[in-house]
Amino acid sequence: MIDMVKIIDDIPSFQDACQVCAEYGTVDLELDLKKVTQEEVNTVPLQTWHQDGSHVRYFPKYSALWCEMAEEDAPITQIISTRLPDAIAEKYLYEWVTMDFKKTIDEGSFYKFKKKSHARLYAMKANKTPMALVEADEKGYFTRWCPFMKDDEGKYKQLGDIILARDITTIEWKPNRLVIMENHATLHRRKPGTYNGDRVLWRAYIK
Repeated sequence: MIDMVKIIDDIPSFQDACQVCAEYGTVDLELDLKKVTQEEVNTVPLQTWHQDGSHVRYFPKYSALWCEMAEEDAPITQIISTRLPDAIAEKYLYEWVTMDFKKTIDEGSFYKFKKKSHARLYAMKANKTPMALVEADEKGYFTRWCPFMKDDEGKYKQLGDIILARDITTIEWKPNRLVIMENHATLHRRKPGTYNGDRVLWRAYIK
């Protein structure tokens, strides 16, 4: 089990990276965006914190990125834990929430669609099934809170305040680096800032 993130260098190909990922579960490559390029960086300069797969048919345990190429000043990836102390988590047990994918589309804070029709189709297909706000595994409680969760009344603001006040883990990219993130109990985002270098990443989900 990966606690938060595992970094493995000198993985020579994406195929080899997938073989490593298979040690942690079933690898899924049927993704909407398997290859992440500079185009995504340029069109969404300030990406929101998120978990991979929130919009699809299942929620992957791990999310993996393998770096094909990265220039010296390439954008970084940031990761933050969503684990909760028992006393906080137990206040929110049996609460169910949904994600506001329309908000992220309208704000352009997650992915920039080239056509409005593509954005509408994505919003229609996105998973709108209510999900448990707090879950648990062998390491304890974690939350599905993220910035685009529906919370019109600010009922769950405390969770956001706790998570966003935490130390951030920063991943710098270099060729042949594989990063496997614990997707259930973390949030991550791309952080361009003033980074101008190019990079190409390949993504896989692990069930």
